[in-house]
Amino acid sequence: MSSNSGESSSKIPKTKSANQTNRDVDIAVKLALLILLLTILSRFFAIVNAGKRGVLMHLYLAV
Repeated sequence: MSSNSGESSSKIPKTKSANQTNRDVDIAVKLALLILLLTILSRFFAIVNAGKRGVLMHLYLAV
């Protein structure tokens, strides 16, 4: 007689622990925020073609 108990237990998918899932969500949120921050910061830069002048504009608020 052979026992199939070891074989059947390997077919059961292992689930992640709550701690691992929270860590995965934390990493995903941080990555999304980093991409958003880099996207916003990249809007401050522009390529100025050769022979053209770049103009720096300041916004002065009256107090």
